[in-house]
Amino acid sequence: MTETEFQWPSEPIVIVDVEGNGHTPPDLVELAIAGFPVIEGAEPSSLLIKPPIPITWQAKRVHGIGN
Repeated sequence: MTETEFQWPSEPIVIVDVEGNGHTPPDLVELAIAGFPVIEGAEPSSLLIKPPIPITWQAKRVHGIGN
């Protein structure tokens, strides 16, 4: 396998990350959003959400978010 150099896209992008409670289907417990390149005044943000079903210990081990 050859190694290639990473290149950011030339257009602005939005990166979204979510974390779940470990159930099937998962309930959302965190939503994080960041833009690239960073636009002045537009800071990355995240939101914690209390799921209707408690977070499993396995999911907490992965993302560190507890009930």
